[in-house]
Amino acid sequence: MFKKVLGLMGDSLNNYMNPNLNNTENNNNNNNNNNNNNNNNNNIKNNLPPQSATPQQRNNNNNNNKNNNSNDDSEDEDEYGLKNEIELFKNTLKVNNTSSSLDILIIRIIDKVNKSEFEEGLKLLKQFVYIVMEAISKPIITPSNNDNNNNNMTYNTMYEKYHIPPLNKIEELYQITRSKTEETMRTNNEQSVIQLSLILSIVQQIKYKLVSRNQQQSNLVTFENSGEEDEGLIIYIQFQRKVILQDSGPIIKDMLRINQQLSESYSDGINSSNDIKFKVKSIDNCLMALKKVLSSVVQKVSDSIRVGNDQWRWNDLILYEKYKTKLLEWNSNNLTLPLHNQSAKYLDQIYSIILEKLKDSNLLKKLTDANISIEDLINNFKYSQSEIESIQPLLGIDELLNQISSISEISERYISYIQAHCNTSTNKKVPELNDMKSKIQEIMTNYSSFETQYFQLSFSFSIYNDDLRRFIVNQVNHHHNKSVHNQHQHQHHHQSQQQQQQQQQQQQQQQLLQQQQLQQQLIFEQENNTSSMVDNIFFVFRKVAGRAISSSNSPTTCAVINLTLANFDMIYMPYFENLLEHNYSDDFDKKRDIFLIILNNLTLTKEYINKVKDQLKETTFLKFKDENDRKAITMCIEGNGDGFSTVVKSIDTILKDNIKRIVDVNSPLLTRLMWPFRNTINYEISDEEFANYEINDPFVMDFISELMELLQPYKRKFIAENFDQLIHQISTFIAKTMEDFIMQKRFNQLGGIQLSKDIRKIIDFLCNITTEQNIRHKFTRLSQVVHLLTFDKVNDILEYWNQPDYKWNLNVLEIKLVLGRRSDFNVHNLNLK
Repeated sequence: MFKKVLGLMGDSLNNYMNPNLNNTENNNNNNNNNNNNNNNNNNIKNNLPPQSATPQQRNNNNNNNKNNNSNDDSEDEDEYGLKNEIELFKNTLKVNNTSSSLDILIIRIIDKVNKSEFEEGLKLLKQFVYIVMEAISKPIITPSNNDNNNNNMTYNTMYEKYHIPPLNKIEELYQITRSKTEETMRTNNEQSVIQLSLILSIVQQIKYKLVSRNQQQSNLVTFENSGEEDEGLIIYIQFQRKVILQDSGPIIKDMLRINQQLSESYSDGINSSNDIKFKVKSIDNCLMALKKVLSSVVQKVSDSIRVGNDQWRWNDLILYEKYKTKLLEWNSNNLTLPLHNQSAKYLDQIYSIILEKLKDSNLLKKLTDANISIEDLINNFKYSQSEIESIQPLLGIDELLNQISSISEISERYISYIQAHCNTSTNKKVPELNDMKSKIQEIMTNYSSFETQYFQLSFSFSIYNDDLRRFIVNQVNHHHNKSVHNQHQHQHHHQSQQQQQQQQQQQQQQQLLQQQQLQQQLIFEQENNTSSMVDNIFFVFRKVAGRAISSSNSPTTCAVINLTLANFDMIYMPYFENLLEHNYSDDFDKKRDIFLIILNNLTLTKEYINKVKDQLKETTFLKFKDENDRKAITMCIEGNGDGFSTVVKSIDTILKDNIKRIVDVNSPLLTRLMWPFRNTINYEISDEEFANYEINDPFVMDFISELMELLQPYKRKFIAENFDQLIHQISTFIAKTMEDFIMQKRFNQLGGIQLSKDIRKIIDFLCNITTEQNIRHKFTRLSQVVHLLTFDKVNDILEYWNQPDYKWNLNVLEIKLVLGRRSDFNVHNLNLK
């Protein structure tokens, strides 16, 4: 039974205190002591020592003890079983009637410490603490405190004599334990260091309680508030700091050695590719070292906290359970910061090397120059293989940026871990972490600059390699070659025959190349509604923004999102506007499909923006737990006047303006389709003509058929949203033109009814070819005009004019003008108010 109690307390107390006495002598002494205690039971109420068990209770306990011994293994993790055994242990505690009892126990503890048997010494010490804890936690008993009761004084004096350890013995144990620390530290035996540190911590606190009691200090002055340092805790922390030093020192040496080897290996390389490869390998080496150092510290902190919790568990289960008082434990705050501080110089060294590699104005200048160069090629519709080959190696910085993001991520996680174990919130600063935070932020500032340049370069590469752009460049080159060919025709008669043959061969090769390009363009136009550029750009954008979020650094994430979005305003939108201008010309039909693909790209961009916004917000909420970080990043994503919202507004404006240009290009043909309505169709008809119109439609069927033919290329090439916008604008044009033509014709009632049927058919057709049938509002005004032309008499307008639920889009003058188109109406006397 006793082996299990606390794992702690060894065999029975009397065996340790009187190892030479037999069990019979022990039982007799214990029974005598028990009888004396029972005789004084009525006179002592407040200062009683722990009661001994009756013989019957002891027999019961012994029986229970035997039963418990048979189940030790199964109850090791059973808290309730442990508590039951603790109670049994408490009931078997007996203090002999000699003042040397505690001295003997202290001597045995000292003996165990001297022999470096710290585990047994710690068990004995915990037994010792249980015996003396209640007594030393109380003030010295004086006659005035006990109403001068001699019997009480006699008992209380004996109680203190048998339960208060002598200070000189405690001091001796304290000094011997201290003397063993240096020797034990040298052994590098962690378990021994833990046990000795605990012994020293416990003895120091017992010593403080005795000194404070003798000086009659207030109970409020605890060891924790006294200002004394826990020497046992300090010894344990020193050991763990030494382990961190032993672990981290070789890691740093290896990192420096590998970096030196890398520097020598790449010292001859002067091109961008070698420079970036060197930085990638060097920073990857630093990243590996950083992971090892941080993992070592976190492991040591975790182990230390676990040791503190496990080794001080008896403090709550026994001392506090019984006496409602306990010793000062090792808390996570005391353990965490000293171990972090031990690693601080190594971390600073790693971060300094990373910063040295990132503070490279030459590489940043190369990236800036490359972006300027490729933008020039894009804007001038040019290709240059040599320039691209010189620029492309710079994209290798992508791997470097992945490493920096990982460095930030593991550093931020480490900071959160340290803060969490310092008993402080993440909002409260821990001064010991300030230097580390400052270094990380400086690294991430440089990261933001490189990330922005990388995104711009990748962004431009996506545009440069776009298949649509290639066809447009081929068109430009074709016109240029045609112009050059005409110039050569004028110079042909001045050339020799050999020169003419060479020129003809070149022209034949160019013609063959142009035919191949035109064939490829035809295939592309037939098979694609969008180009590759949009997918590629948003793939890069997701990667860059996601990498910034993965860094777990909110200021950096906001900076990267804002700076990368600026590329859409500075490069993306101007490029599309340039393309649209180039393809909107007199020969629009030849470039129509390209024009429509450009508009499709813009609409696809809007769709991707909405998807990316949702994805980034979801990732942000998963990655960041702090509400302020979440709000800051969400504001950057949403835009609120900048960022995504600005891009979407710009796209909407460009789409609306250029779809209107399509309507403008087709407006002459649309007008021509409606000319029969204006010039040849008569709407002052008889009953016979009305019936004939029902069989042989004079206008609307042909109009719908020709309109469908006109719209077919747009329906084939436009994505649904753009085609709907086109139909909306065409509907506006048709409604306005039809209204203008109506005001130039004369009608009777049957003609008005025929016109109403024609307009309904046109509206139904336009609604059926859109994905969202919401264009009827475009014909509201025209429908009111047609309705006026179907009235039986002119005064029918009065029935509708004052209806509150009927909203007129025509004013009084316009209504009179429409009614005036009825040849059988007289509107001069019509009075509308």
